[in-house]
Amino acid sequence: MIKFTHQINQSEVNSEYINLIGLDHTKYGPKIGIMNKEIVAVDDHGQKYAMKRHHGNQLTRCTLWYRQNNIVAKDQIDIWFEETEKDEGKPVIHIGGNPKSPARFVVKSSFD
Repeated sequence: MIKFTHQINQSEVNSEYINLIGLDHTKYGPKIGIMNKEIVAVDDHGQKYAMKRHHGNQLTRCTLWYRQNNIVAKDQIDIWFEETEKDEGKPVIHIGGNPKSPARFVVKSSFD
């Protein structure tokens, strides 16, 4: 399992993507899914989002996730990925830990 914490920067907010980089500057993108292929992202509330691994280290198609979770620059999020977890054959990445996200129902992250 891969798990790390990431701090969102202003560029990510402006373009609504997520860099798969930990606080220690480790790049996790090459270990998560396949480049240019869809990934199912799941937030703290179990909401699913169709995202795509882009370039070597980015998740794109994140607009709905940004808006529904009230993401702004300097927010820290927890990301975890288990290679064997699939949703309709697609890799699953969990993105959570944002305390400002509106509570629909609560799913604890693996960091708790």
